[in-house]
Amino acid sequence: MYLSFRLGALAVTAAVLPMAAWAQASRTVNGHWQGAIKNQGQDLGVVVDLTKNQKGEWIGTFGMPEVGIADLPVSGLVVGEAGIRFSVSGFPGTPSFEGKLAADGKGITGTFTADKKPMPLSLKRTGEAKVNLPTANTTLSKSMVGAWQGTLDGGGTTKYHIVLKFGRAADGSATGTLISVDRGNLESALSSINQVGNYLQFEVRSLNGTYRGALNAAGTEIKGEWTQAGNVTPLTFRRGASPTSTNSTLSQAFEGTWRAMIDEGGEAKIELVLKLSRAADGSAAGTITNSEAKSKELPLSSIIQRDTGLQFEVGLLKASFRGTLSGSAIAGTWSQEGLLNNMPLTFRRQAAAAK
Repeated sequence: MYLSFRLGALAVTAAVLPMAAWAQASRTVNGHWQGAIKNQGQDLGVVVDLTKNQKGEWIGTFGMPEVGIADLPVSGLVVGEAGIRFSVSGFPGTPSFEGKLAADGKGITGTFTADKKPMPLSLKRTGEAKVNLPTANTTLSKSMVGAWQGTLDGGGTTKYHIVLKFGRAADGSATGTLISVDRGNLESALSSINQVGNYLQFEVRSLNGTYRGALNAAGTEIKGEWTQAGNVTPLTFRRGASPTSTNSTLSQAFEGTWRAMIDEGGEAKIELVLKLSRAADGSAAGTITNSEAKSKELPLSSIIQRDTGLQFEVGLLKASFRGTLSGSAIAGTWSQEGLLNNMPLTFRRQAAAAK
């Protein structure tokens, strides 16, 4: 009877262990997860893939199919017994997610935060994990390091001004960012940077774009093609962009000295003096001051010109201007944090002094 009891207990244990192992497996976050967030009343799909690498470390990718975003690596991934959190550093707004795994292991309920705006997000497991991480960046030659600028033809009169910045990590591997000047200097991280000789290619997964080009013998130009959402456009980067400035090129029509009056009523009047010029590489440069003799000239930043439109920021004043050139005047609006908001303001060209 004792032996019979031992065998019976062993049989029960054998039956329980697979069930326990199955229950534990069903509670893992390993898998392909899908959900949706609300954006202006519309559902935007979210895809998350999570698994472990050969070292036993958790890895994952993030995507939003409706906006053409796929396989962005997640960072800061933490997986607990019943919870998970991560961020997506390569995506504008640096979104993050924090959630809890359901008791049956089939769902994760949590909060998706982008641009500091939290939104509910529920994910459902729909299959096996399909993690597709970018390939490791190769080493980068000194000839590629630095800042480059290019103009992408958007069709018609539409031009997109781009600054490309390359650096090297401690191990010599490539690092880089792509800056869209016309989108408020929006920075997007480069991924899968690969250099072989003078040949260069990289991905920008947050933009669903890739670039392939070649550095010329003089080391002054990278000529190639930009591919985005199936569209291929020639794009040439040239040396000369300032590593600290992402101003667009400036046409001759905007060069010179301009004056405008801020009138807040009564005796509260300030005359602004705007000076715009072009650097050696054609990019915009400028300062602004008031007409008082002891006033200091303040540098402009984020100077962006598109056709007859002009905008710039004055960081030290926490101010910005947006206007349109017509003849000898730039009419637009001036905003200054805590003081003014979209106040009409017109800069008029100052006539050159007679010789």
